[in-house]
Amino acid sequence: MCHVINFFAQWIKGALVQVMNRRLGLFVVAAIFVGLLAGCTGAVPAAQAPAGTSTAEATTSADTGAAADLSKFLVYGYSGEPSSLDAANSNGVNITAQIEESLASFKPGTLELAPGLAESWTPNDDSTEWTFNLRPGVKFHDGTDLNADAVVFNFQRYADPAFEYGYRDQGNTFSIFPYIFGGFQGDPASLWGGVEKVDDATVKFTLTRPTPLFPNLIAASYFGISSPDAIKQAGAKYGTPEGGAVGTGPFKFSEWTPGQSLTLVRNDEYWGEKAKLPGVVVRFIADAPERLAELQAGSIDLTTDLDPSALEAIQ
Repeated sequence: MCHVINFFAQWIKGALVQVMNRRLGLFVVAAIFVGLLAGCTGAVPAAQAPAGTSTAEATTSADTGAAADLSKFLVYGYSGEPSSLDAANSNGVNITAQIEESLASFKPGTLELAPGLAESWTPNDDSTEWTFNLRPGVKFHDGTDLNADAVVFNFQRYADPAFEYGYRDQGNTFSIFPYIFGGFQGDPASLWGGVEKVDDATVKFTLTRPTPLFPNLIAASYFGISSPDAIKQAGAKYGTPEGGAVGTGPFKFSEWTPGQSLTLVRNDEYWGEKAKLPGVVVRFIADAPERLAELQAGSIDLTTDLDPSALEAIQ
């Protein structure tokens, strides 16, 4: 499992937001990240945009209904297009992690656990039960509360093939869940036992076998928590260009133009340290030499998955 995506999520929110001058320090930052996410995105190739242009120039903010000032947005040249913005169904979790957050997280650049949407967690004596205490006062982008009911809803959606709001009969698979836990709920081989609400701020997970690393498993960005109201409203379209995505993260979904780009805008009500960037435009540029050319031309600020041979050109 590639946890570098969590570093990327924090990096977008923190250090990279300092690079507001797109001509200063850009190549150094890009060089550090040459190949960093290689093999982590599983991106699906998409149509390219012309070099030297930005597909976001005419983007309209979903929040204000007015043209956004995209000159201050980070422009990320992505090596494909996410299959979904629904984290557990997505091959682009380095993007979904900006929108939907997990209960636990990792300290940037490490595999050391850190609080996420949960402030703390404790096991029972044999690590077959884990109790998570949720961070108070957190809201989803739609204004609804992050609480135990929301967490239970999300994990039932991932784990239970019979859950009403999983929309498996309409194409959702949540295939990462059995990959990590050995099966869905009810499968004899699965580690998963169940999840229940203890009170509004507390959730208990039950496992079929001792699992000391359970917090590490659900810290993966695949288990980003979404608004139950948004999922119910969008149905099987949740996570698609039409349905969008609603989480608790530092950025909110604004717009997705298939084959071209998607736009995220800063969440000014974020519970943690707010992003310094007003937004991010993710451009879908499948061809690595084209991404390199656009990086050198200054039409994108950041890219990944370049061939290692590009390092000399970037420097």
